[in-house]
Amino acid sequence: MLNIADLFLFEQVVKYGSFTKAAPHTYMTTPALTHRITELEKTLNVQLFERTELRRALA
Repeated sequence: MLNIADLFLFEQVVKYGSFTKAAPHTYMTTPALTHRITELEKTLNVQLFERTELRRALA
């Protein structure tokens, strides 16, 4: 189920340009943040970010 916290996490990743940079601003570890975004993508049935080795970009 979609909630405001998930939207905040998504916004932070967009704002800081990576899961690693966004994680400290969300008081989460990078793996936990990545998991939450992955779960959000499953809930919405859409890929929100294009994942590469070097960076994350909006899909």
